[in-house]
Amino acid sequence: MSAAPFQRGAAAVGVLGELPPLESALVLYIRLWHTSPAARHEVACDFNRALGAEGGAQMLDLFETFCAAAAASARRPLIRHEIRCRCLGADESALAHLVAAAAEGAHEDAELLAALLMERGSVTRITGLARALGTGLARMFPRHGKSPAPDGHRVTHTIQTAARH
Repeated sequence: MSAAPFQRGAAAVGVLGELPPLESALVLYIRLWHTSPAARHEVACDFNRALGAEGGAQMLDLFETFCAAAAASARRPLIRHEIRCRCLGADESALAHLVAAAAEGAHEDAELLAALLMERGSVTRITGLARALGTGLARMFPRHGKSPAPDGHRVTHTIQTAARH
């Protein structure tokens, strides 16, 4: 019997619950997105609840574009943990910090994080997508608590449910 090969991007570097709301939500959304079509629908519903129908559709398109571009531009396959795993993987951490740094206007930090994961020619595009995605997520997950959705419901039912497990 042989051990599974080490996957650098899967190395646990922290605990998901210790991340700020924006970063932990991004990690959970990425995990959900790669789980099933039903989970993708849950992500879309969260975006719609938080940002309204038009804003949710725009956010979904941006999220899809970011995920596809990151996967296509990565130096190696990006690794994620299972949806209910409390660990934070190295790749997940780097993506979360990339998006948060870009959204906060820390452009050089965001580009350095992108350069760790992405091919050289895609760093600028990924950083731009990360900035737009992070800005949208910041509307859903302000640094201090959650904001109500346009319809008065609490946002991120999907994230709250996934985080409890």
